Amino acid sequence: MFDSMEPHDLLWIGGPEALAGNGLLPCWAREALRETPVVVVRRAACDGPHIPVGIRGSNRSERYAALVSRSSVSKRVAPECLVAERRWRTHARAESMHAIEALEIVANRWMRSGVRWGPVGSVGFELATGSPAVNAASDLDLVIRSPQRLPRKTAEELAASATGLVVSVDAQIETPFGGIALLEYVHQNSSRLLMRTGNGPRLVMDPWFPRQGELA
Repeated sequence: MFDSMEPHDLLWIGGPEALAGNGLLPCWAREALRETPVVVVRRAACDGPHIPVGIRGSNRSERYAALVSRSSVSKRVAPECLVAERRWRTHARAESMHAIEALEIVANRWMRSGVRWGPVGSVGFELATGSPAVNAASDLDLVIRSPQRLPRKTAEELAASATGLVVSVDAQIETPFGGIALLEYVHQNSSRLLMRTGNGPRLVMDPWFPRQGELA
């Protein structure tokens, strides 16, 4: 069950006790999991009985990397599921938080693109769990799942249609090797792109076919 998981997926677990080495958890992380027992899949190897996850606190400085047993996961919500269900349309704070409200505009503009995408970060967390995570200063973070090369023209259209909103949109393309910023990909000439991988940031020419040594 839940064998196929990708970075940014949200997982429901049985509280802090479900984590490996939970005795080392900071107090804020333990309290956060007791209140909302949900973690986010990190970009790292997912082989074996444990999944690399991150715990969110109440502010940006409260982030903690951990491992959770696969057998303790009771539910999984992927970012693209939130789009398929249009979760923001029935969310209580959709009209009071611009980052959530902007999702309707982006969805209408991206619906014909054919890409698989969804909200992540504070917006994704709040829509999936119902726990307040977005504030008035929150950006709209999005992930685009692209196992195959994303055509440059499509990327340009996505980037252009995510501008002019009341909030900043930070969109990231997730490839089989890591994540790259949509805007960096759009404006790439002959320079390398910064790709976030499970082993840290790497500079690559082609995010879908990194050269030998670029991921070392």
